[in-house]
Amino acid sequence: MMKIVFVHGHLFNVQTWSQACELLEADGIELHLFSQMPMASKAVDFLHEHKVDVFIGYLFHDLPGYDDLLTHAQKAGHRLGLGMDAPQGFSTFTPGQKITFDSYLKEVSAQNFQNGIKFLASCAGKAVNYEKPEPVRTHGIYHPDAPSFFADVSGYLQFQKERAPGLLDGPMVGALCYYGQIMEKNCAEIDHLIRSLEKHGLMPLCVYSEGFADSTLPQEMCYTWASYFRKAGPKLSVLLNLLAGRLLSKPEDVPILESL
Repeated sequence: MMKIVFVHGHLFNVQTWSQACELLEADGIELHLFSQMPMASKAVDFLHEHKVDVFIGYLFHDLPGYDDLLTHAQKAGHRLGLGMDAPQGFSTFTPGQKITFDSYLKEVSAQNFQNGIKFLASCAGKAVNYEKPEPVRTHGIYHPDAPSFFADVSGYLQFQKERAPGLLDGPMVGALCYYGQIMEKNCAEIDHLIRSLEKHGLMPLCVYSEGFADSTLPQEMCYTWASYFRKAGPKLSVLLNLLAGRLLSKPEDVPILESL
């Protein structure tokens, strides 16, 4: 098995990367994830105790263990430094290989993450096939009881018609949230809100997107979420913008949600 260590910082998609780790096992690759903030010493111990084939480091000067990690990473057969704090000459991969790897990480996708690691493994000498980065749809409609996401309002309404036809007669409440939040399954409060609205006869329409894009882009590209609410029609009575921050961290502990 090829051993690869990935040390990361904040805002890392742990759930999705964990899925990638499981997929990679079938390819003969062990991917070990360490957060620099609470796990720098564990990463150093692992590098000291194991023969590591590839070290990937998204390291930060102001987080613990920076110097120790750089020192011990030298023992790895191949190294890739990500971010501005990677010292010059640290990476053994070429600039072009780094650019290609970055393209796999552009969107949250377990399959792209898996193939990105397989690409690096191939560059490091492992005989493994990998696919090119696949386009990722980062906007759609979410419901916790649906087996998949919805690409249009009509498909979502058909789903609701089959499971809760009574909701079609009531007003609709839109909610806007982040794509990454849904993909990371970090949405307990969103689920609670959706079910609370339904409990009171309100139709939820939870649209996810990456947020606000470059305002110079055409409107349909800048606000990919807007078309979903436009197509909802006059039944859309309220729009909750949850992009500015999380609603709650523990909804079961907050009485106000229970009273919705």
